[in-house]
Amino acid sequence: MMNLKSLLKSAKLATFVHHQCESESIEVLKELSSFTASMPNAQMQISADQGDFLSFLVRILSAKKIIEIGTFTGYSSLCMALALPDDAKLIACDINDDWMKIAIKFWKKAKVDHKISVKLAPALETIELLSKDVDNLSSFDLAFIDADKLNNYNYYNNLLPLIKLNGVIVLDNALPGDHKTGEFKNDKNRIELIEKIKQDNRSITNLFTIGAGFLVITKIK
Repeated sequence: MMNLKSLLKSAKLATFVHHQCESESIEVLKELSSFTASMPNAQMQISADQGDFLSFLVRILSAKKIIEIGTFTGYSSLCMALALPDDAKLIACDINDDWMKIAIKFWKKAKVDHKISVKLAPALETIELLSKDVDNLSSFDLAFIDADKLNNYNYYNNLLPLIKLNGVIVLDNALPGDHKTGEFKNDKNRIELIEKIKQDNRSITNLFTIGAGFLVITKIK
């Protein structure tokens, strides 16, 4: 089953985009996507084009150090880990042990588990611990946030000191749109979050209409 999380109104166009994705040519990613599609929370998984975009960012940033907030069954982290060099590190944060066990199984299958460090704890606690080590400050190339939406600003604000200058934070589910109709949805929380981050002079934001929307935040000071 394909994960066509998209705001494109045309199902045929969404399917076409899906089939052009690099991740659709990687068997272990297709297998994980199919496995997750049978789960009750399947809609939480990012789409193939979002996975491609994350891989693209890893490559153009020459990323060596990444943190992910909200791992679910590991599809997004697997996309990024496959694009990382062997000596790089990705910290995967989640609180659900069952989901993490699925993720670890597929990371091992893809032979990228040595690049990934698991933090099974509330992400804000993990970020706080990382921030206490001065060597971690301004050391991360990329962060991906796809967790509980009420904490999105807290994740962003607490992660920013860990991100390098010109490093990037990607926030998923940013668009105030209805995935079934493709129409604008007056989602006050999403709209206010985007505006709040836009007003922060430490970073610049770009909103991409990929999947359910990626807010891409670049640290500039």
